[in-house]
Amino acid sequence: MVKVFIDPIINSLARKAGVSTATASFWKTLVLILALVIAAIMSLSQIGVTVEFLYILVGLAILSIVLGSKDVVANTIAGYALHIHKPFRRGDTIMLGETAGTVRDIGTIYTQVVSDRGVLYVPNIEFLKKAVLNRQAPSLTRIVVPVKVRATENLSKVEQLMLKAAKGFKELTMPPEPEVIINDIRSDYSEVQLAVYITNPKRSLYVSSELRKRIKEEFDREGIALF
Repeated sequence: MVKVFIDPIINSLARKAGVSTATASFWKTLVLILALVIAAIMSLSQIGVTVEFLYILVGLAILSIVLGSKDVVANTIAGYALHIHKPFRRGDTIMLGETAGTVRDIGTIYTQVVSDRGVLYVPNIEFLKKAVLNRQAPSLTRIVVPVKVRATENLSKVEQLMLKAAKGFKELTMPPEPEVIINDIRSDYSEVQLAVYITNPKRSLYVSSELRKRIKEEFDREGIALF
């Protein structure tokens, strides 16, 4: 009964807050355990068993969990607030105190900011404590990655695999979504291009290289050979 009613609520809140599946599963398990413990205590009390000590143990356990995970809870709530109020988004250039860089991802606990020093993982709660300067997303850089496949290959399948290779790559800025373009069709090969967008032109060579590797891995997995 608990899973029927509670799980959909937690799943809905997790999707809205951008919470990972693992975190959502942890909270569902925790709620289920607490519900079972409460049900057990109520059952024992019905048959006359003294349960005051059990109440104390449950209270201490809940208190320990809350105190032990207070930073996680605070950052999760802060992450939810960032997704709802959107003071910045992926690709925006921000400054938080002395930290300046481009927002790469807003996660459950941390927000990733790409700076000159590397990728900084800033706890979400920090964005609610300090003023954030948002310079908005700069003009986007378009990257085109061409590949050649044999003329006998199914181009629809090739397109799906190339889009799959780009899926989840956090260097990309979405929207606009990646797109596949059939650039040339000849008797022995077809040239297909994957077009994506990034905010940091200095990362274009790395992004192109990484996309080529991802495409090759997807093609190898499905038995599609490059020309």
